Amino acid sequence: VQFHLPEKDYVIIRVHDIYGRLITTLANQEFESGHHTLPAYSLNQQSNGIYIITLHSTTNKDSQKITLIR
Repeated sequence: VQFHLPEKDYVIIRVHDIYGRLITTLANQEFESGHHTLPAYSLNQQSNGIYIITLHSTTNKDSQKITLIR
């Protein structure tokens, strides 16, 4: 999971299934400004399907649909 912050900010990144159930939290901390990459190892235990990744910060809220295929 990659994201960019224009300035230092507190970020929460969560993964939900298509029914809205929380699968895992990838980040819940403060990050410096710049480009960041987080591994999604916690999705290795999940079955194939569609998941939603949401990023919440103090200045931004974004979501993206991903398809997990093995």
